Amino acid sequence: MNVLNFNFCDFCGSGLNKNQLLDDQENQGQQICDYFISKQKKMMNCIDQVQHGLASRILEPIATGNDTNGSYFLSFFSDAGESKTHGVYKPSLQSRGAIDHSMAVRSRRGIPPGSQSFRERLAYALLEELYYDLVRLDVISFKKSIIPTTVLAEIEHEVFGQNHRIGSYQRFKRDRSSLDKASEKELEMVPLEEYFTLALIDCLSLNTDCHLGNILYAKDPNLEIATLTLIDHGECFPEILGLKEISLDWRYLPFARNPFPAPWIQLIDQLDVRRLAKRILTERDSANFKEKEKRTLTISGEAIGVFVYAVASLQYFVRRFPEKPIALYVEYLSKHSQFGAEIKDREVEGRTKIVRLSALTFPLAEEEFRSNYGDMENVQIRRRDFGGGFVNDCKSYWQDAKKFLFKGKQPSPQDVFASIDDLYSLAMKNQNSKIQGGFL
Repeated sequence: MNVLNFNFCDFCGSGLNKNQLLDDQENQGQQICDYFISKQKKMMNCIDQVQHGLASRILEPIATGNDTNGSYFLSFFSDAGESKTHGVYKPSLQSRGAIDHSMAVRSRRGIPPGSQSFRERLAYALLEELYYDLVRLDVISFKKSIIPTTVLAEIEHEVFGQNHRIGSYQRFKRDRSSLDKASEKELEMVPLEEYFTLALIDCLSLNTDCHLGNILYAKDPNLEIATLTLIDHGECFPEILGLKEISLDWRYLPFARNPFPAPWIQLIDQLDVRRLAKRILTERDSANFKEKEKRTLTISGEAIGVFVYAVASLQYFVRRFPEKPIALYVEYLSKHSQFGAEIKDREVEGRTKIVRLSALTFPLAEEEFRSNYGDMENVQIRRRDFGGGFVNDCKSYWQDAKKFLFKGKQPSPQDVFASIDDLYSLAMKNQNSKIQGGFL
């Protein structure tokens, strides 16, 4: 057994309270890091117990019933001598499209075959990177991680295949139901800060498998609150081909009708894309250190470039439309075409102005037109489809990036990171042009 990926803050568990953090900001980061390192040791001990149970044949893996990705419940014996399910293991070579998958299931577009277990870890690593800022800006009061502790580990058993080397291991959370089964009252029991954390993670990682069945909740009858648990992040961080898969079904929940609160806007506005991209590269290098032969645990330069665009796009939204609901941004993410408006001046026959606005801004058309044209009394608006949305906007940005920054070639992850500042500037320029230069 071997556990990988012990970086800045590797393990989230229960018990961290922001009131326990040092007031001195210079020491805050170190204290959070020390806390997660202590959780790392606990996790390693638990996986050791799991491996011992498998090797002794006392405990066997139990398939979860997920046909698209091989996944197994793994257990160990508690101090009381009872079998206790501890985690869910997903061997990388039993992921969608991988060579050892028992079913002929193709990998989702934009997600390299066999890389799903790495992306499970990557989503958790993203939350780790955001955690310090969430606490520092006083936007969360977490006593747990909204994503269960997730690591990459080598766990041996013949069920995982003869060629098996590594997979994702995620802490199992008991007594939870999927959010699609929640009543309106139960939805209201979830603190808004947990919903906003869900939205932040999915909008940055561009989760292409976010349905309500992958969002779990547990009720606390004593406190009359419910907490969320996010699972199945193997289809995050897609390449451009995967962007059409984005749906984010939580956009229909009541919380999405609200804008991000001011502290969250401050957090998003201050996101350091270089730091986040560096963490992605660190995770990639650490994973492939143990997976040199297969190279299934990987992420392409294009996927990192798309992530840069996702950061810039969300930042642009909260800066340009701080009072608009989150659902409006998700509409832009999931739209495959842009929409515009045809404006006809009724006082001047034949005079027509065509204004091109993305799906992000079309619901704001009247507001935008008033700011540009003044009185709307003699203007007729008609919706027109120009093609575009986040998918085409990102394609355009990436084509420009390859042309001007990478000499027409597909860049490696290292090439992308070396040009991260120029990429971010290009992404922001693309965002601004949708409004400022969008007149045809």
